[in-house]
Amino acid sequence: MNAALKRETILIVDDEPQVLAALKDTLEDEFQVLTAENPKTAIEILSGNGHDLSVIVSDQRMPGMSGHEFLRKAQEISDATRLLITGFSDLEAVIAAVNEGKIFGYISKPWDPAALKIVVFKAAEHHHLLQKLHEREERFRQLAENIHDVFWIVSADGEGIYISPAYEEIWGRSLQSLYEDPSSWYDAIHPADRDKARLDLNKDLKKAGVFSEEYRVLRPDGTIRWIHDRAFPVHNQAGKIYRYTGIARDITERKKTEEKIKRLNRVYALLSGINSAIVRIKDRQALFEEACTLAVEKGGFLLAWIGMHEPVTSSVPLLAWSGLIAGYIENNKFSTDEHMPDCCLLTAEALRTGAPVICNDITTDPRVAIWKERALERGFHSVVILPILINDQPAGMMALYASIPEFFDNDEIKLLTELADDISYALQNILQQEKLDYLAYYDPLTGLPNRSLFYDHLSYMLGKAKQNNSRVAVLAFDIKQFRHFNNTFGKQAGDDLLQEIALRLQKLADDPANVARITGDYFAMIITDIKDAADMAHLFEDKILTAMSRPVVINKKDEIHVDVTGGIALFPADGEDADTLYRHAETALKKAKTSAEHYLYYQSEMTSRVGEALFLRNKLRRALDEEQFVLHYQPKVDAGTHKILGLEALIRWQDPDTGLVPPGKFIPILEETGLILDVGHWAMEKALKDMQQWQSSGTEVPRIAVNVSSLQLQKKNFADIVASITERYGGKSCGLDLEMTESLLMQDIDMNISKLVAIKELGVNIAIDDFGTGYSSLSYIAKLPIDALKIDRSFISHMTTQADSMSIVSTIITLAHALHFRVIAEGVETGEQAKLLTLLKCEEMQGFLFCKPLPPEEIFELLRNGKTL
Repeated sequence: MNAALKRETILIVDDEPQVLAALKDTLEDEFQVLTAENPKTAIEILSGNGHDLSVIVSDQRMPGMSGHEFLRKAQEISDATRLLITGFSDLEAVIAAVNEGKIFGYISKPWDPAALKIVVFKAAEHHHLLQKLHEREERFRQLAENIHDVFWIVSADGEGIYISPAYEEIWGRSLQSLYEDPSSWYDAIHPADRDKARLDLNKDLKKAGVFSEEYRVLRPDGTIRWIHDRAFPVHNQAGKIYRYTGIARDITERKKTEEKIKRLNRVYALLSGINSAIVRIKDRQALFEEACTLAVEKGGFLLAWIGMHEPVTSSVPLLAWSGLIAGYIENNKFSTDEHMPDCCLLTAEALRTGAPVICNDITTDPRVAIWKERALERGFHSVVILPILINDQPAGMMALYASIPEFFDNDEIKLLTELADDISYALQNILQQEKLDYLAYYDPLTGLPNRSLFYDHLSYMLGKAKQNNSRVAVLAFDIKQFRHFNNTFGKQAGDDLLQEIALRLQKLADDPANVARITGDYFAMIITDIKDAADMAHLFEDKILTAMSRPVVINKKDEIHVDVTGGIALFPADGEDADTLYRHAETALKKAKTSAEHYLYYQSEMTSRVGEALFLRNKLRRALDEEQFVLHYQPKVDAGTHKILGLEALIRWQDPDTGLVPPGKFIPILEETGLILDVGHWAMEKALKDMQQWQSSGTEVPRIAVNVSSLQLQKKNFADIVASITERYGGKSCGLDLEMTESLLMQDIDMNISKLVAIKELGVNIAIDDFGTGYSSLSYIAKLPIDALKIDRSFISHMTTQADSMSIVSTIITLAHALHFRVIAEGVETGEQAKLLTLLKCEEMQGFLFCKPLPPEEIFELLRNGKTL
């Protein structure tokens, strides 16, 4: 027998004294034996020291209470192992007691003393093992109920056996609700984590042997807790899994710490990137853009922007941004006026205090109410406004938006403040350098470029002019009697005058960099893309002198008229580098100051030629106003019959002083001045008016062709202009043709094709003039909505003497026929030319061989008589 069980206390209950004594004698050597002659006495003993008993042995048949009834009551008082002594006739009661779990075993009468001892020893050992098990269970219960982790046990088929009380604290739900609905454990897991947190007992534990996963749970109060859940299979002695156990630990604080470390590392990376940018970048805008980009890419912020405060408008216009910007910045007015309803209180507070302003919960912070919804729609939950200081005063701010609430803590704000300080320091250095650069290249009084920057810019412009084979003019001028003005009105008034002159010049210039203050009252201007010296003179007289002639208000009351003197030098004729060109312009200025002229060119003969050109321009303006232009008409004839098929209208100028002026002398000036637009419009109108007049007498009049200039075709509404004219003279039956050069059409072929299509719909025929002299693409020629090709007179005049010209004429005619175009040969002057053209199947001819251009009355007589030429 087990010595550890010796002297255990047992209780024997029997109503027969001799049986009670016999049992005691048999067992008292091994146990401490207590006896009771009836159940009542036994219950009293149990009530006193029931917890010290190991075994209770009871007879079945006793007066007042049967043995199994007594043991049922004893079970409620003591944890002692229970044995029943009975005869064969009481077997049914024994079986019932065993099935109800009220007895460990039974002893049949008469008993064998040795067998009796064995049964009692087993009962005592059973009690001893149960005590140890209870002790272990108690220790487990105390451990499970006092640890902060959730300890759980489920059966092999997944039914819950035990969940420790920590579940209620971590999940925020009652244990009772979990036992009633085991799926509520899984339902509480964050939707984004459910797939990875789903525990498949067969797959994850039976095969892998362990389950370990981190996931989030959503508490009923809306908060989120991070869980580290581990599970293990439990095997029985046969090695079969009969349950699973696991521990779910709340790791929220650890996750917060990890996330904080990550955030701080990102901010450190951001700081490092900003410091690197500060070393590399010397431009304010580039620095701001780099800072915002780094904040999003390295700092992990959803949005970053930088704006500078505008005191006049009490607003913060944004200069740079990065991240989820679309639709957010455009709809937010970052006003700093706290009295206005659209004021952004965070930016206003940052500007007022010069300290970081934190909003760690956009959902509840009243300071962001006006843009809360737009922020939340984009996932913004926290924001910090970091002031940017210049000379220790808030001058702007940087905003950083985060995706989670409570994002900005003291450690992070400390680093971000350092970030803002670095940006402020860099900005201040950039502004100081910009000021130094400005003073090095700009005139501090007028804001214009100084001589040094002007020379640099002029050199650049001259380089472009060389590439484009264009002309550039440099104008140097000063204010007449400026010293006298200064002495009369004072230096401040003189400064005001210089500033006003600078402002007027900047408004005249295509590019503000083209104007400079050289020194004192000396100014300079670059004029690009000029056609010739006359064009420059026109600009000086019509624009610069006009602008300078307006009175200047001095001392808020006195109106002063100022005058300027200019000197002009032209590239490349007067110099090919900036220094030479300006010196020559200055030389011309000095000469002009000693003369009575407003301006002079560097080359004296140029001044004379320009004067003539300007005189001619003014006469042409008067010619248009006084209807001095006339049309002459040259017939186009059938190559076979010499019958008149059409007329070409040619502009002539009937100058009352010199008589009829040839077109080569005035047409280029019309184009330079833009007068060709009005003259071209007049030509179309006049040609149709003449046609209508001739037709009214019953005369058959062929179609009339009018030439189109490049300026006319460049007008976006050219087709509308043609339409407005043709509508007044018969619409589609007006009989108007237009001729334009090959080179003109090729300048903007796609746009011109659309215009020609619109013109063709008006019933107007189109011919390409001077064909063969340009550089057109045959693929484009085939696409042009045209009716005829006119072979240039240079090929016609040499076709009888030069084989190349003959080949070109033949090729053009063949090409035109292949494309279904008519061919018109212009400049036909000999019969031999006409004969060859007829053999080559050219349809129409035009030239002095048939008829020179005639005035309207003479061409009318020709048409009325129906004469064949």
